[in-house]
Amino acid sequence: MTKQIQRHTPGPWIQGNTVHTGKINIFNPTQTEAYHVGTFTVSRVVDPQWRANVRLVLAAPDMFEALESIANLVYECIDEQKRLDDKPMSYAQAQLLDYANEAIAIAQGEQ
Repeated sequence: MTKQIQRHTPGPWIQGNTVHTGKINIFNPTQTEAYHVGTFTVSRVVDPQWRANVRLVLAAPDMFEALESIANLVYECIDEQKRLDDKPMSYAQAQLLDYANEAIAIAQGEQ
């Protein structure tokens, strides 16, 4: 199992102050100086879908880390299962890893 290379700004990400500019700034406040992750232009600051999109973007580093951890745990379970029972990977385990690895590859710009 190979550790995935991290290519994004590590979390946490927070929303910067927006004073009706139509732009949302995303920062990582744990860097020496608040590291600017990106700016998103929006048409309506009060739109509920826009707020949901911002929450999703802000959660991205945590979700990425969780997905990598889940995939690693599945690999460990498969290794342990193989060591104890010499059983191959189940279809469900293979599907789970395929979904996880595909999402991780997309997040890393590999697809």
